Amino acid sequence: MNAVIKYMVGLVLLLTVVSCKKDIIEDPKPDEIPVFRVDGMIGSEAFNATAGDDGFLMSTFIDQFNNVDVFTGKISNENLSFELGFFNGDIDMDQASMTDALAQGILFANQPQSPLLVISKDQLPNSSLINSVNWYVDGENVSQNTLTFLEPGKFNVGAKVNFYDGTSATIYNDVIVGYNRNVNCQLRHFLGQNGHLQVWVDEYSQEISSVKWYLNDVLVSTEEKLDTTVDGYGHKIEAEITFVNGAKRKRTVWVDGSLNGKFIDDFASFEANSANVQWDFKTKLTFKKDGNTFTTLSANNQLSEFEVLDVAYYSTSAQGKPIYKILATIDCFVKNIATNEVLPLDATITFAVEFK
Repeated sequence: MNAVIKYMVGLVLLLTVVSCKKDIIEDPKPDEIPVFRVDGMIGSEAFNATAGDDGFLMSTFIDQFNNVDVFTGKISNENLSFELGFFNGDIDMDQASMTDALAQGILFANQPQSPLLVISKDQLPNSSLINSVNWYVDGENVSQNTLTFLEPGKFNVGAKVNFYDGTSATIYNDVIVGYNRNVNCQLRHFLGQNGHLQVWVDEYSQEISSVKWYLNDVLVSTEEKLDTTVDGYGHKIEAEITFVNGAKRKRTVWVDGSLNGKFIDDFASFEANSANVQWDFKTKLTFKKDGNTFTTLSANNQLSEFEVLDVAYYSTSAQGKPIYKILATIDCFVKNIATNEVLPLDATITFAVEFK
């Protein structure tokens, strides 16, 4: 049985969307000029929204889309909503600068039209010993033997490997697809006679700063290479790897102490084969009016323009996150998620967005 993970707009099987508490930007006082507004056209129809007028509120919050932060601002009332979200980037790093990305120019995220990555039981080096693999994504059992990713994200992937002799083992690894990876690497191991086990980080594209090695969830070494002894069947080996460039990855393998080949390799390394689609620091726009919802994600916006004219710190949210004021012009296409009608949308915005 093969299955496909779909994180598609309008067709959602497994969509992880989590939003933090929204911060409402206070309305201007009567003697103040409104700060946040949108003026634009969708198709041949003009629209405008000014925070503090006609019930419009400017709010900021941080969504998550497939476990990646989306820094979001929305200006809306009961009849109209204009929402902008900026996908985080460099998600294997502790720090990423959205403001630097805005200064360099913003592109629109487009829904991929073909799979980004496929991981199959047959790709595992000991597949001849494996009866089946149950694949889990973010805690959900989604498929057997073949796992297909259609959208960008950072996914916690589990593999329950069922061997022909009736035994099984399960490990989990984070898999990044559709975003820039600041490092590629793979865990490899060698188990010799008398249980002598060596595990190391191989094929890494950046120099290693440090490694923490865990044997069955117990920290056993901080050397660059794990050199230890195991006995019996089944041991989980985890490595928390920090690279000189600041990237951090955790990788897990399963070692067969009985030397019968019932191991689980570092399947996360297959992410290096994923399609060259990157949503780092890209944007998505959602427009709602009169019961219709339009999105840029499913429209072709490869040549569309999002010109940032100015970015400035504005205030701090109730959660202690910085809120920035963005002045920009937008010229793009949006698709009606119900009818698939595609319309041009252009706007000039003075907008608030909350970053980390």
